[in-house]
Parts: sequence; C-alpha cells; structure tokens
Amino acid sequence: LTPADLYADTTGGSNPPIPRAIVQSVPPSAGCTLEAYAASKKLDSQFLRDQGVSDYAQGGKTRLRFDYMDEHGRSRTIRYRWTLDETSATGPRFTYGKDGKPMLYGLWRLGDAHKKGYVVLCEGESDAHTLWSHGIPALGIPGAGTWRESWVSHLDGIERIEVVVEPDKGGQDVLRWLSTSAIKERAHVIRMAEDAKDPSALYLEDPTRFNERWSSLEAVALSF
Repeated sequence: LTPADLYADTTGGSNPPIPRAIVQSVPPSAGCTLEAYAASKKLDSQFLRDQGVSDYAQGGKTRLRFDYMDEHGRSRTIRYRWTLDETSATGPRFTYGKDGKPMLYGLWRLGDAHKKGYVVLCEGESDAHTLWSHGIPALGIPGAGTWRESWVSHLDGIERIEVVVEPDKGGQDVLRWLSTSAIKERAHVIRMAEDAKDPSALYLEDPTRFNERWSSLEAVALSF
C-alpha cells in the first residue's frame, strides 16, 4: 500500500482527503433505540436499563449503547449497536467507543454463575439478555471468533461451562477456538438448530416454552 491508498477519492475537490477507515466506520443511515430493541427481543426495557443498556444520540442518529463492566461493576468498554437489521449491508452493525476493545459481556454478574456452579457462553449481548431474563447465568462473547484465551481467568472456580454453538460459520469458529482452550475440559456444547439458531431466536419462537426447551438442550449437551 501507498499513503494514497488510505484515502477516499478526492478528485475535483479542494477539501483535504478523508481516510477511508473513517468513511466506513459510520453507517450512512442508522438508528437503533432501546425501546425498539426491547420490543424486537420481547424483553422488558427497564430490565435492559438495569443492565446498563441505553440510547445514545449523536449527529441525528440514535444507537444502542452497551456498557461492558468488569467484575466490580466498573465500566471498561462501550459497544454500540447501530441497527436491528441483521442483514444490513449499509455499514457495520456494531462499533466500539474510544479505546474500546473486545471483552466478555456480563462480568459484573459472575457472582450468580459462581452461586449456581455453571455459566453459559453465548454470542453477543441479546443472547445474554435473554438468558439473564430467565435467571440463567451467562457471558456474551462479542463475536464468535473474538475469543481471547486471557479471558479464561474470569471463569476460574466455575465447574461447568456451557458453550452455545450456532449452526453457521460462527459456530465452527467457536468449536475451533474451544478445541485449544484451557476451558475445554469443563465445556459442554449446546448445539442450536437451524430454526432457532441462538437463545434469543429460541425465545422469540415460543416465549412460553423457552425454559422447557432450553432445559432440554442443556440435558443433551455433550462434554467437549
């Protein structure tokens, strides 16, 4: 690459060039509110606020703000969700705040996992919210392929780790990193089906039977 490759085409203009990375980091049309998110996931909006979820408006657009806190409830990373459309091709669905970096979502709730003796590792915030709302201890991984082995220390003392494996490439990524992780001896794989690819989808498909169906998946989860 040359320096010119880092900039958008500025032919015919007198303004200074704009780095492509900045152009691509903000979706051209975006909007995502807490109330819309709560409705789409059939979750209580006040429950979500209690988990540190909020609206963040800037530049005429509203995005959803997830506060990633550590075990002591201290804010460490902010992640934004720009759209509820999971197939949107207009820009990234998620971005981090300044100096943000991937970390496990829900660390401040680890006390519940230690009390119950197990935790569910799922992908993303919405799956974690769904499980928490049903009294199930969970931690969200911000992307199937973002696992960091340094996160294993957060799981010390938890006897059983249930790992959600979705029926897609992301699920294969999870199995790949799990095969070399120190947690594999404690890991039990929960395989999701095509028609309910994650905990949130399972809940939305039939809210009244979620606990029953989730318990059935846990019952057949195999040790990795």
